[in-house]
Amino acid sequence: MACDFITKGKKATACMNSVGGVKNYYFALWGDYGITVSAGEVSSLGTLAQVFKYEVTGNANSLTETLNPSMENMTAFVTQVASATFQGLNKDLQVQLSLLAKSRTLVFEEDYNGNIKLMGLTNGAYGSAGTAVTGAAKGDLSGYTIELTAEEKDYAPFLASAAKTALYAAVEDVYVS
Repeated sequence: MACDFITKGKKATACMNSVGGVKNYYFALWGDYGITVSAGEVSSLGTLAQVFKYEVTGNANSLTETLNPSMENMTAFVTQVASATFQGLNKDLQVQLSLLAKSRTLVFEEDYNGNIKLMGLTNGAYGSAGTAVTGAAKGDLSGYTIELTAEEKDYAPFLASAAKTALYAAVEDVYVS
């Protein structure tokens, strides 16, 4: 059986025109919505109609994707981890984050470069870690951290322009105080 191989090279980056970090997370209950993906890009969100937006600030929010190959088994998968920090302790946010951590979820990460990636497409994402902290010093975090983890065959696909528009249209205008 022949394996797929690369079809393009890459030149060195000539300028510093990107920035790290996550701007927003969007969460949806995992399900079979008929999402269309081709060549690493989501072109349609199918029937996905309900998404909840969580805005984040600061430098403690990220998406990390790790390739896990096994030469012994000739298998490979990608571990996708979303790490988010939410400032402020309150019961409403605590309830929502607890529900999120215990659900099978689709996670959309919007970065500061205008990219949106979809994590957990095939298998869903689950809560893998989380904290509620009061902080020790006056400048410490008083809030929550959460990690959601998915294991997928490939890296999280990017959303095409039409899929981004559909995502924004599906956002419920209901927020935790």
